[in-house]
Parts: sequence; C-alpha cells; structure tokens
Amino acid sequence: MNGGVLPFGLTEYIAKPGSIAAWGPFVAALLSALIVDGWDKLLTLVKRGIQFRFALSYYVMIILVFPILIGGAMAISMLTGQEMPASEGLAAPGVLPIAFIYILFLGGPLQEEFGWRGVLMPKFLDRMGPVLSSVIIGLIWGLWHLRYSSCQVRPFIMSARFGGLCYRRH
Repeated sequence: MNGGVLPFGLTEYIAKPGSIAAWGPFVAALLSALIVDGWDKLLTLVKRGIQFRFALSYYVMIILVFPILIGGAMAISMLTGQEMPASEGLAAPGVLPIAFIYILFLGGPLQEEFGWRGVLMPKFLDRMGPVLSSVIIGLIWGLWHLRYSSCQVRPFIMSARFGGLCYRRH
C-alpha cells in the first residue's frame, strides 16, 4: 500500500531529510512569541530552550530511556522467537551516538519542542490544566505528523530518518 501523493512535488519535499517544513513549529513559536508578547517573551523562550541545568537524574533518564526501551523490546522479541528487524544500529553501533546528535538537533526535538512545549503548553496550562493541555497538544502533534502518512517514506519510531531507523512502504 502506497501513501498518498501531494501536489506540486510536496510529497518528496516533505519526506526529504532536513526539509525546511520540519522547522514550522520552531519558526511559529519564535514568531508568535515575538508578535504576541514582544521581545521579552521571545528572549525568555530562547533562554528556557537552551537551559541545561537539570538534576543528574534527568540526564541519566534522557540518555538511558530509549536504549532501555529499544533493548527491552529486542529482548522480548528474541525471547518470544520473533524475527529481529534489520538495523544498521546493530550492525554498526558506533553510529548510534552520531544518530542521537543528528536526531536531537535535526530530527524533531529542536524543530518542534519550542512550539509544542515552549509556546502552546504554557498558554494551555493557564486555561485547561495539565491533563487536558497534554491531550490537546498531543492531538495537534498527531495532526502535524499526519504529513508523514502521505509520504512514501514513513518513520519508524519518533520520525527519525537516519540510517536503519526508517523503512519503505511497498
């Protein structure tokens, strides 16, 4: 089953790694902070986005959660006799730190989190509380990522388009 085709070559443009389209939430966050709330809000947003002073437990969690989840899923697959999917990460584990850095800066978090958590979350929290805010932002996030469903290349786990982390639909 193939994905849909968008007009004017947009399918290939959106599916291409490093597409400028992925920077939409980041640009929207900066512009809305500037236009709606002024320079002070924009500077506050940027400062919060580059704040790296967290408790050591947060750093441990950031670095270990996904390897533990992926390793656990692989262990369950092996224990239940399931076939392991091909992965360049398993064939060349040295590339994983490079993939991590690439994905961190160019694969979503920097491109999106200023918009979702930097601008939308504080505005929604004031009006709706944490649960409803999270649900609504999750729905918006899902709609934003629907663009991948119309592309030939679909992301495997977290919209990562690096090495063995993606597959082609046939």
